[in-house]
Amino acid sequence: AAATPPPRPAAHTAGPSETAAGPGDAAQVELQRQAHAEILELEPADPFSDWVQYGGAELEPFCAFTSLVCIRYLLRLARERRTIEAWQRLPAEAFVSLAQLRRAPGSFSDVGGLPLLALSYPWWSATHPDPQGQQLQLLLPLLEAIVKALDELGDNSTWGVLWDFASLPQRGYTNPESSSMAHDAAEDRSALQLARFRLGLRNINVWYTHKRVWTLLLNTPTPEGASNQQPYDGRGWCIFEQSISSLVKGANNLISMRRYDCNSMHDWCDITEQCKEGRLPPLGPEAFATRLRRGVEDGTVKFTSGSDLEKVVLPNYARGFKAAFNAAHSLNYGKLGWTDEEAEVLAATLSEMARDGVGSWVQELWLDGNSLIGDSGCLFLVNALADGALSKLQKLSFYGCSVGGPGCAALARLLNQGSLPALKAVWVSWHDKREGSREVHSGGVLVNIGFERCEGVSDLKRAASIRGIGLYVRPRQDDD
Repeated sequence: AAATPPPRPAAHTAGPSETAAGPGDAAQVELQRQAHAEILELEPADPFSDWVQYGGAELEPFCAFTSLVCIRYLLRLARERRTIEAWQRLPAEAFVSLAQLRRAPGSFSDVGGLPLLALSYPWWSATHPDPQGQQLQLLLPLLEAIVKALDELGDNSTWGVLWDFASLPQRGYTNPESSSMAHDAAEDRSALQLARFRLGLRNINVWYTHKRVWTLLLNTPTPEGASNQQPYDGRGWCIFEQSISSLVKGANNLISMRRYDCNSMHDWCDITEQCKEGRLPPLGPEAFATRLRRGVEDGTVKFTSGSDLEKVVLPNYARGFKAAFNAAHSLNYGKLGWTDEEAEVLAATLSEMARDGVGSWVQELWLDGNSLIGDSGCLFLVNALADGALSKLQKLSFYGCSVGGPGCAALARLLNQGSLPALKAVWVSWHDKREGSREVHSGGVLVNIGFERCEGVSDLKRAASIRGIGLYVRPRQDDD
């Protein structure tokens, strides 16, 4: 009988890429059969668990060919000042099971998350990413904080960590007597190991794009002794991981070790709040490809393997981008310090999405608290929306931005021409530099003194009233 493929995730992705190494690859089929069998054998997950609440089931098929390292095992290695080993060299206790992940908590405060940490880091040598264990030492305080939070719950639960060197079979490490000291080491992986590696690598995007998987950027300076001195920001794979983690991820679920301060961060809640990385504006697949190709051309971006860009990274990004935005209902880019420049990038991406039929289920766009987005940024976004981007949008918020008369007038034109037929509410922080500007309520609409003297705001009020759209306007506050 034909092997049964794994169940397709409910929303976030379309399942493992069928193009990984050819449709007839028996080893890949076997891995996917094993995934399906393991899922069926497990007891159903608690519907109130973090695993269920934050979409862990979407990732279960990928656990068949991507091993997740137990965070308690990594902590022990770090405390003993050891180094991480390749996948083939790790003992069974180094990995977490799907059953463990289903039971584990992924959040310890109001910030929701899965018990999964995806590591984005540079390889400091060609054959071992961390030959001296320095990266593991950098991770030590974060590992301590997570395990401490788990221990306080008293159930000995654990997290899974995606660390590519330990999560996927590596070339040159299968033979116990061999040591991969040369970059051109002979291929020694079995057919099943190669299938695991290829499937894992081609679907690596799912861990970084998932909204509630914690992504950790190990973007600290490269140590002097590292054989590969290329900085994090100039590594092609690191750029991919950070960019794809910025698409739809929760604001606190993207963490930067560059921001870590041992003097002010004492627990996991401190780290998630103070180390959260301002997300980049999402780039469409075409714009992302252009950026990386130019970087490779001028030498500012480098890949260890020259074929990675075209064969692995760009297809991976395109799949991850499409899956992330097709599953998204709300896009929250609030309080990221964005300017009109980032708004222009976002607008171009929304236009690319509309052209390619991506993101058609997005219903909310939040740009709250980006006080440096003004009329120009608003105009860029309005033009994209007028051209058909996010056609099912119901809520649009510029609260905390610096939108003035021209921006409000552009929003009024958007409404008057019948764009966004499902729109129900618009929030705008009107940037009025005149003294005495303050909030008032008028007819259920939040307005301000001087409101009627601004033609753009008056136009927007009339357009919203005609369409029956809730309009909420207030002057921008200094603390927005």
